[in-house]
Amino acid sequence: MAWTQTNPYAVYLGWIRSTTDPRWLTRCFAPIGDAIKDSDREIDHLRPDDDEAYVEAVVDEETEVLEQLLGTAFVLCQTYITGVVARIVGLHQLHDHRDSSTPLTTTGRTKPEIWAFGGKVGKTPYTGPEIINAFANYSKHGEEWQGAWEKLAGKNHTVQIVSVCGARRGSTGNLRTGAKLLGNRRFSDTLRFATIVSDWAKRLASSYQTELAGRGLIKTRPRVS
Repeated sequence: MAWTQTNPYAVYLGWIRSTTDPRWLTRCFAPIGDAIKDSDREIDHLRPDDDEAYVEAVVDEETEVLEQLLGTAFVLCQTYITGVVARIVGLHQLHDHRDSSTPLTTTGRTKPEIWAFGGKVGKTPYTGPEIINAFANYSKHGEEWQGAWEKLAGKNHTVQIVSVCGARRGSTGNLRTGAKLLGNRRFSDTLRFATIVSDWAKRLASSYQTELAGRGLIKTRPRVS
């Protein structure tokens, strides 16, 4: 049997492509979207003649549930983003070991540089993955933040990002604010988040393939006409 040498760049690129598959993410998001719709229905079932205190209690409870569900969706996306970033960092480490004099340039090798790859969202200076990652961190750690956000923003990059995106200290709807900015205006359309991160990941993989092929580090596959 004839053996051929494996191209490590091609192996890493294959790992990156495999990580970009969003199917597990979309399966997780389907029940989250359904649960958000259930909260909407609970609020819609309220009647004009219901006791005011009862209405307020139901709305408060269901909006809190909605925020928690959106937080879960953001954290799931963060897990996806982390997987992609880990493979990109690994590709940089491979290349630096083989040729440290000419680093890869599609992105830098740090997490923030990889998150920042691609177009910005709305009028913000941030990409979808940067915003999603920040709101995931807010969902997990926001209650730990002490002091005015204006002062924290200079030290805490997450506070800086969510503040630019419209989140405010003391607001009970910060995760809904983030969802709206990312195009999920009905809140139950959590698959919108999956599209954002999977498109980012696929563009990353494609751009790295183009760079590696241009440098002669991998062979390009012939196109089938």
